[in-house]
Amino acid sequence: MHKEFFGYEHPIVCSTMTCVSDINLAIACAKAEIVPSLTTAPFELRLKQLQLELDKFTQEMNHCHLILGVAIPDNPTLENFIVKLIEKYKISHCELIENANSDKKFVERLRELDCFIMRKVAIVNNKTFGFDALVLNGTESAGYSHNLKTKDFFDIQKQFISADKLIPSGGIASKAQIDYYMNSGALAVSIGTLFAMSEESSIDISTKKRMLEKTSSDLSRMKLSGLQGLIYRDIEPEQKKKRTIDKRLQRGVSGNLEEGVIFAGTGIDFTNELLPVQEIVRRLTTDDS
Repeated sequence: MHKEFFGYEHPIVCSTMTCVSDINLAIACAKAEIVPSLTTAPFELRLKQLQLELDKFTQEMNHCHLILGVAIPDNPTLENFIVKLIEKYKISHCELIENANSDKKFVERLRELDCFIMRKVAIVNNKTFGFDALVLNGTESAGYSHNLKTKDFFDIQKQFISADKLIPSGGIASKAQIDYYMNSGALAVSIGTLFAMSEESSIDISTKKRMLEKTSSDLSRMKLSGLQGLIYRDIEPEQKKKRTIDKRLQRGVSGNLEEGVIFAGTGIDFTNELLPVQEIVRRLTTDDS
C-alpha cells in the first residue's frame, strides 16, 4: 500500500521539520528509499529558496515525489504561490498542518492538481473532507502535539478512519516500532528526530553534539499560542508569539543555543552517534541492527 501511495521502498516518512527539512536531507532520504519532505515554514525564510530546492531535487531524482509541508496560508498571495509551486513541479504530496481555519477551497484546489493531500493532526479527528491520509502527532513527537501517546492516538483514531490512511508520528525510532504499526495496518510511520540528527541534516554540528548529550528526560513541554512542543529546559524561549519561536529555532539550528531553541522528540533516546541517512534507514529496516 505505501509503495503505491508514496512511490518509495520503505514505509518511512521523514517528518516535515521547520528549519530542518531542506534539500540535502530530502535528497538523502529519497536515495535511501524513504519518503522525503520539504517545508514552507517559516515562510519568510523558506519561500526565497524553495523553488531552487525543488529545481535541484527534480534534477537529481527526475521527479518530485516528496511531501511539501505547509501551514494553510492566511492570505491569497501565499496560497496562490504554493498552488503554483505544486502545479509547476508536480509535487506528489502536500501535508497541511492542523489549523482551526482550515480552508476547504484550498484543499479543493490541491485536489485538482492530482496531489495527494495529507493532514497533520494532534487530536482525534473523524472528519477528513477529502484528505488521503492523516499524520498523527503523539505526545512523544517534537513540535505540535496533544495529550495522547502515539500508540493510543493510533488505536483510538482507527475507530473513525481506516488504519491504511493513518501515519503515526512521535517517538518511533526502531524497527520493532515500525513493524508494530505496519502490522497493525498503518499506511506508514513518520520519523523526525533520528533524521534531524543525521549527517545530512542542516542542524549545526555544535547543536547536534549538544543533542547527543540529551535524553527524553531533558525535554520539556511548552504551550505557546496554541503550539505545544518539546524543548530543552535550559534554552526554553520566552513566552511570546510563535514568530519569535521560529526565529529562535533558526538560531538553535544554526548553532546558537544561548539565544536559540531546538525541538526534539523522545526518539532522542535512540541517538548516540551521528550517522548518514542511509545507515539510519538500514538499521530501521533490517533485523541484524
